Amino acid sequence: MTDDQESEQELEEEESSSDESNHDKEEEEEEKWDQLTMGEKLAKMREIKLQQHKQQEREEEEEEMSDEEEEEFDQPNQKRRRRLSTQEYEEEEEYETTTIKKKKRRKDRPRLMNSKRPVSHIRHDLFSTNQSSSNMKKEYRDPRFDSLSTKAFNSQIFDTNYGLVVDQVQGEELRSLKHLFSKTKNDSTKSRLESQIAQLTQRIVEREREQQFQAKMTSIKREETQKVREHGKKPFYLKRSKIKEMRKDIQFEDLKNRKKLGKYMQKKKKKKQLQNEHHLKNLTKRSSSYNKKKRKIRSSSNPSSNKPKKSHYGPS
Repeated sequence: MTDDQESEQELEEEESSSDESNHDKEEEEEEKWDQLTMGEKLAKMREIKLQQHKQQEREEEEEEMSDEEEEEFDQPNQKRRRRLSTQEYEEEEEYETTTIKKKKRRKDRPRLMNSKRPVSHIRHDLFSTNQSSSNMKKEYRDPRFDSLSTKAFNSQIFDTNYGLVVDQVQGEELRSLKHLFSKTKNDSTKSRLESQIAQLTQRIVEREREQQFQAKMTSIKREETQKVREHGKKPFYLKRSKIKEMRKDIQFEDLKNRKKLGKYMQKKKKKKQLQNEHHLKNLTKRSSSYNKKKRKIRSSSNPSSNKPKKSHYGPS
């Protein structure tokens, strides 16, 4: 037998003996554990837990001490990191860990977030003061009239799309108001209903006038565009004064058809007369105040003028 074989046999014998001793110890411990009462068992369990906890604390303290030593040693490395970008620094650090040594990851390294993490659908504004969901209100919007989903509000397009609906709704409202007015006997409710009916009728009339005006404007624009295309004429745009005249003509025509032109002209005359009277009163007030001021200035400049004048006819 060689020396190597003898040494191997000795090792095997030692291992077998150590295993047997360990087995005997375990059996003895189990017997002792079975002999203990419930309270003694609990006390022993607490002692074991305390020992484990103390051991963990020691290990943590040792790790902190090692980290502090590494930081002190790695001060020139921090200066280099400031010069390099985060990506370059991390690449260098990875290279060093893979090739030379397996270093611990430092605490003050830049934080890298994973791009694969899903983002929540409901996100609060980072700079807003009220972060709670109770303060956040839902804003409902109508996409037909909103500038985000459509262009700016166009009255012509709205009339073409919803004109019939508006006419129908307004007509039904007028009929219901008139029906209520005919049934009611109370004076206060009657006066209120009368004012509502007048307002609604005025709205309907104004809408009709606007439609007539828009139709006129579209016809003028079409004629002008045709002239520009066919004859090469310069584009012509109506002045504000002309547009005002057009609106007035439509108004007078409507009043004529409804036989209310005379009443309208009388009201207008009355209004003008009141305006003129008010203007005359203001003028008289201004002139009187102006004359008073003039007299005061004269009296202050010529004190002899304040004395009473002598009459030619002698004392009375």
